[in-house]
Amino acid sequence: NVDVLAVTGYFNDGVLVARTANAVKPQLKAIWGVASAAFEQQDFVNAVGGPAAEGVLCASIRYNGKSPRIQELQVLYRERFGQEMRLSAPFGYQALQVVAAGLEKVSQARGQALRDAIAGLELNSPLLAYPGPIKFDDKGENINAAPQLVQTQGGRITQVWPQFTADQQFCAAF
Repeated sequence: NVDVLAVTGYFNDGVLVARTANAVKPQLKAIWGVASAAFEQQDFVNAVGGPAAEGVLCASIRYNGKSPRIQELQVLYRERFGQEMRLSAPFGYQALQVVAAGLEKVSQARGQALRDAIAGLELNSPLLAYPGPIKFDDKGENINAAPQLVQTQGGRITQVWPQFTADQQFCAAF
């Protein structure tokens, strides 16, 4: 009598869960990945096949799929590497932009001065799906970082929440 199966883990764990659920066919309303390394990647859909992946959800920090800059980076990545862009690519790119913005504020690229410059940043990002700029609190956490919800629909990983980044509507049918 379980409604939702919440899963976290590595890629192969997610593949095993989806394949097993597809074989056993439990009466679930959803399979929900919590920062799952599998459920937010197109490789997951390819590995388990359409029916086993369809409707699976994942909440995670993601890029803004509606951003023209992200769309441009996806094309460049596909051309360069022959595959879909993984989540780490835009995060690495954005991290370098944060460091570069910090470097512009200091005369030396050293320790505490650079750390303080970065800590004081308020940087708008066309890459990340946050409700506000990159801005750090006194513990070094980005106060505007927020998770997004993705769902496999029609064999593709799609963003379904929050609305300002969604490219599809959430589908309750599982």
